[in-house]
Amino acid sequence: MRESRWLRVVALCAALQACGGGERAPGGDEDGSALSAAALAASFDPLACTLRRECTRWGELTSDPPVEASACAPLEGEVRPFAWHVLTGGGQVPCAFGSCRLLDAQLARDPGGGVLAMSRVELPSTMARGREVGLWFARYAADGARAGSALWDFAIPPPGIEVQRRASLVNDASGDVLLASARSLLPADALRPLTLAPIAGRKAPAVKPPRASTPPSRGELVALGPKGELLVASTHRLSDERIPDEELDWDSIFMPLYPQRAALTLHDGRGRVLWNRPWVSEDASTAIRAVHMGADGQITVRVAADRGPLHGSAIARLDRDGRVLWQRHVAEGSYEQQSAVDAQGNVYVLSTRWWDEIEATLERIDSSGHRTGFWSLTAVGFTFELNAGHGRVWLTSRTDVGLGSELWAFAFAPESTGCAGERYGWPGDFLDLFDGVLVLVEDESSGVYIANSRLVAKLGGTP
Repeated sequence: MRESRWLRVVALCAALQACGGGERAPGGDEDGSALSAAALAASFDPLACTLRRECTRWGELTSDPPVEASACAPLEGEVRPFAWHVLTGGGQVPCAFGSCRLLDAQLARDPGGGVLAMSRVELPSTMARGREVGLWFARYAADGARAGSALWDFAIPPPGIEVQRRASLVNDASGDVLLASARSLLPADALRPLTLAPIAGRKAPAVKPPRASTPPSRGELVALGPKGELLVASTHRLSDERIPDEELDWDSIFMPLYPQRAALTLHDGRGRVLWNRPWVSEDASTAIRAVHMGADGQITVRVAADRGPLHGSAIARLDRDGRVLWQRHVAEGSYEQQSAVDAQGNVYVLSTRWWDEIEATLERIDSSGHRTGFWSLTAVGFTFELNAGHGRVWLTSRTDVGLGSELWAFAFAPESTGCAGERYGWPGDFLDLFDGVLVLVEDESSGVYIANSRLVAKLGGTP
């Protein structure tokens, strides 16, 4: 009887640990560096606009005359090797009770050289699939050596509880890596703050106590400003009444089943709200898919709408005070979108669609909202990703040209008129290269690193 009672106490503690308050920071010192709740806004409604007369101003709707896209030709020349690559064991890492599968990948520049990788992990393979249980970090030196790795906030939720996490790696103005993170426990968890915590350690990454925390919201995407501002995009359901089927756009990538509205909030370096604006496009449901804040403080967002004049995807530019300078419709709803911003504020928009065959274009939009470049990509691959580098933007294509698996990397700068790139031959298993989304970062010395859930690699090998 005593043993049974003890086991029940242990099980209850485990459940409370999985469902309890904030995220834990093993290895961090509890020095009281996190801000108290009194330092934050007393109340915050993410669906209330704080910009007064600017709440109804949405900027100029820019457009350009139709123009034919210039075609990017398949790359020729020598196939280069990767400088190095490291596999993650088929996307599996050791965890409690077995191996955990990595669900995705993020990369950030490590100020000590090399990169820091992060992935969400799901339940061990011997249990039910598809349920998230924590984050995995790994640090790689510039020569490819893995300095260390660590699981963070790992806890197996009780039956019926699902973890929903929003976590991003970001570099601040000094180059330090920060983790912006919020976690909810479905089906009935309350809104939680989004915290900003440094990631320290020379070898195994260690998440330190948060240095800033926002008021509770459903923050999904984040970007850091030049003065430490924290830009947060969130999405909020407006009603529990489902949108009628006859009003749904079944061909659209963005098809919300319930009315929803995106909101964009700028916080100061301590997490306090500077301004907030819900994103309104007539009666459309909206979602913000990408956010960026440049060195000049100007803000770029990519917005999805399910109806109205901006149906599909639009790019918008705002100033640091939340005023919308212009918007531009860039694709109808059937196109999947990616976007990135270079150091001069040019926006690059990648639009892809699979119908009878792949359609893929890349558009460059300047700081005034007008097109300065337009390329067709259908001849250079079928799996594309777009990522911002150091002062430029990279388009990657994973392809099989008949001689093996290759990665094609194209660099685009404000003055680019053509498609210049390099070919890299993949020496390993096909699935290791092609599984999941590929992310890319570039350091100040032009070192280019890539990752997906199965690998981390550096480009630039000698032919």
